[in-house]
Amino acid sequence: MYVCLCKGIREAEFQNIAIRHAGAPEAIRYAMGLDESCCGKCEAQIDDLIDDVIRMAMH
Repeated sequence: MYVCLCKGIREAEFQNIAIRHAGAPEAIRYAMGLDESCCGKCEAQIDDLIDDVIRMAMH
């Protein structure tokens, strides 16, 4: 499943980015390369996506 269609980032890649950047939203946005050319759909839900990664890591 794609998390970010604009940048072609799949769920597994997002999980790796989120873990590498300790769930810090700004660092994750930067690592994903989100900028003004993006549609903003993933950015609008990035906190929920991070929470999902953290929850999965704890299980």
